[in-house]
Amino acid sequence: MSDFETTCTVCEKDISITEREIKLAIQHKGETGGKILVSCPECCRVLVMPDDTPEGADLSQWITYVQDVVCVPILDDDYIRIPAGKVVLLGKTSYKPGGGDQALGKRAYMYRYGINPECAVAKNPSVGGKPFKIGD
Repeated sequence: MSDFETTCTVCEKDISITEREIKLAIQHKGETGGKILVSCPECCRVLVMPDDTPEGADLSQWITYVQDVVCVPILDDDYIRIPAGKVVLLGKTSYKPGGGDQALGKRAYMYRYGINPECAVAKNPSVGGKPFKIGD
């Protein structure tokens, strides 16, 4: 296995998914409904890679966009999915979704909301950033 070069089906940019990320996605299938979930490093959207790909096939033909729809009538759908912050407890990071649901680990978040929260927080530093200080 090596790094995987493809075009994101969401933002349509050429991307590279590292061999490490693919291996981690395979290891975490128990948290993601048995699916191998990776994310686009450009738009942070989740992509699914089937584990039953024929031997020698071009993986770019098999990768598809994954999106679970969560219905909250007050918030726009994108705000529900985008992480509203993160919590680090004993070295384990969990991410809080904008819809106010419980904080989830990275892979569980990817499975539920279709966004890589680690990538989204890195691209939007104000999300889950430093605590607000009142006063000087």
